[in-house]
This record gives sequence, structure tokens and C-alpha cells, in this order.
Amino acid sequence: MFHFNESPGYVFGVNPEGEVMRNGDLLVSCVNVCDCAREALSEDDYEAWVEHGEDRDALEDRVQDAVDHEFARQLRTELTINEFKLQDEIGKLQAVNDGRWRVYGGMKGKDEHDALKHASINLVTEVYQYTDDKNASCREEDLGVSCAEFWQRLEALAKELGAEVYPFDDGVESEHSWRTTGAPDYEKIPGSDNYGPNHGRPYKQVEIVWEIKGKSLEEVQAMIAELNPKLEEIWQTSGVNVC
Repeated sequence: MFHFNESPGYVFGVNPEGEVMRNGDLLVSCVNVCDCAREALSEDDYEAWVEHGEDRDALEDRVQDAVDHEFARQLRTELTINEFKLQDEIGKLQAVNDGRWRVYGGMKGKDEHDALKHASINLVTEVYQYTDDKNASCREEDLGVSCAEFWQRLEALAKELGAEVYPFDDGVESEHSWRTTGAPDYEKIPGSDNYGPNHGRPYKQVEIVWEIKGKSLEEVQAMIAELNPKLEEIWQTSGVNVC
């Protein structure tokens, strides 16, 4: 399965923002919107677009169409046939990207032809929680179990739902900010002694990952609709907004 957080080794990838990479280098990313606007609009319309005139919305549609065409042109210029086909499949499925879900994918292998055998597209949601024996969660709610047991239950649920769990980040919470120090214009948390209640607690952040290559957008949307209620309790205490 393709995974952006593993050690380098993929020969091609499309990240959750739609940026395209090859061998770890950014290949196709954003386009210059102003250049596209100059190409798409007359001089008078361009000035109206820049000045946010009355016709801004209609002009914006024309500019966005030019931006989409320029991005597609760059993809067709820079990518091989196999890369373009995979990027196109990933891009269509990224219509589901929101605060809870995101899609990315790519190929790993010694070269493009080998990597084609290992092409993958992932549907991902993220979870962040402490790993000690306390019940208080990162949102200062009672988990009902220790954080350590929470992770055991999460692993079991992911397996039940046909997903894999990948480590994303881990460390020790540093809860030391304007909220705890009482910086100018902010009210200090009472009794914080310059540190929040979770300062120093060990944590980890993971991705829960489903393989979706070969699925249609409608199938992935139905999949998400089925998964949402099953993950809602976890999301309320530990979900990470990924956008």
C-alpha cells in the first residue's frame, strides 16, 4: 500500500492536495492564477476581475476553467501515460476530501514498470490521542477507558472495518502557549502555572487507511457513508481535522 509517511522509495505519488511527485520531487503543483486570468480574459475583464467588480463571479468561473485547463496541460506534458492514468483516477476520487476524509496514492518500486504492480490509492482518516493510562483525552473528555486501552480498541475496530493503521507522528505534548502563559490580550488558564494540564503526556497520531484503487467515486462515497457512524465515537474524542 502506498503511504506518504513511510521512508522514501515511491517513484510516483499524488498527495492529498493533488500535488504530483516523482521520486520525492514535486513535479506538478499549483499554477499561476493571474497568468491564467490574463490568458482567459480581455484586458478590461482582467481589470474588473482584479478589482473585484460586479461581474467578478462570472469572470471567476472563466478564470477557474483556465486554471483547470492549465493544470491538466502540465500533467499531460510532464507525466507518462501510466502516471497520468493513475493521477486521473486519484484526482477524481479526491472529490470526497473534507475535514474528516482525504485521498492520496501512488506507486512504489524500483522503476515505473515495477511500480505499476504496486499502485495504490488510499482513503484516510486521522486519529490523535495520548498513550498513557489516564482517561482524559486530548480534548479533555473522559474516554471511559485509559488512553492505552483506547489504542487497543482502535486497532481492533480498524481490523473489523478492513483498514490498516499507520503511525503518523508521536512524541510528548508541549502545552505551553498563550493559553498557559497569559500572553498580552489573552486570559491565562487559571492554575496553569504556565503549562496546560496535558503538558508532558506522551501521544501518537495515526492514519486509518483503506485501499480504494479500482473503486468508483460513488462506491467510495457509499463506503464513507457506511463508515462515518461506526467511527463517530472515536471522532468525537480523538479525530483530527485533516484540511
